[in-house]
Amino acid sequence: EFDDLAMAGAERSLLFGRLAAGRGRLALAREEFEIAARFGQRESQVTVALRAAAGLGGLQLLEGDIAGAAGTVGPALATARQADAWARTAELLPVAVEALLATGGRAEAGEVTEEATESLTDRGAPAVTASLHLARGLLLDADGDPEAAEAFTRARDHWQDIGRPYEAARADERIAAALAASDRARAAERMAAAERVYLELGATTDTARCRKLRRDLDLGGIGSPGRRGYGKRLSPRERQVAELLAQGTGNQDIAQALFLSPRTVEHHVASVLAKLGTGRAGTAQALARADAEDAAGEGGG
Repeated sequence: EFDDLAMAGAERSLLFGRLAAGRGRLALAREEFEIAARFGQRESQVTVALRAAAGLGGLQLLEGDIAGAAGTVGPALATARQADAWARTAELLPVAVEALLATGGRAEAGEVTEEATESLTDRGAPAVTASLHLARGLLLDADGDPEAAEAFTRARDHWQDIGRPYEAARADERIAAALAASDRARAAERMAAAERVYLELGATTDTARCRKLRRDLDLGGIGSPGRRGYGKRLSPRERQVAELLAQGTGNQDIAQALFLSPRTVEHHVASVLAKLGTGRAGTAQALARADAEDAAGEGGG
């Protein structure tokens, strides 16, 4: 409503960027974060610049562009350091530590975490405190320290205490991965908890990543009834693909969002369009009609 106001425009882009990233619209997420970054360059406050860098860096990590992520978070860390703005790095800090660790910067990742810890001593900043626990967990995990799971658990508990279920679910994922080799029952429990939250929030990309990690770690399912035929109805995977198609998402973005190969996506897209009896441009309308028909059928039953 007030898109001529810089503050409103920046918040809009950060919000839409995070929503788009969670829902698998990666190209749109990048566009929104880049808009936010341009707002951040013009503002005297550093918060927008730090959050935009966190968003872009997180996307680059998701896409496997480790060097790009490190290049994005580096200047943002310098800004946080210069302005002593560590209290505003709740979104940036875990992304920065992960990017630094991935590029072999273990020492720098540790220095950043310690500097933030010292700056925040005796300061009430609950969100970044949760992020610090997550950052410490990442460092411990990189060192093979079994205490990583407990650091991730403290992060999860802090996020839950301040009403941030999405971040709490991300921490649960970390707990599961850290425990997979030593406590498979608890690891499976935490992974299932994360997946349920992602499903409730409609976080398509996070759900897909969580399921892939669960398969990679051989942690089992979350109580689904098992594989079955769907006939002319969309399978759960086809439903995810259809929803992304309905938003105008291209095959490459769908592949990245759902952690699938391009060939697999092509197969799913062809199946979705055939079942819905439409082309790409009509996917949203056809999906809405299919949902209405399903709802009517259930009501009649």
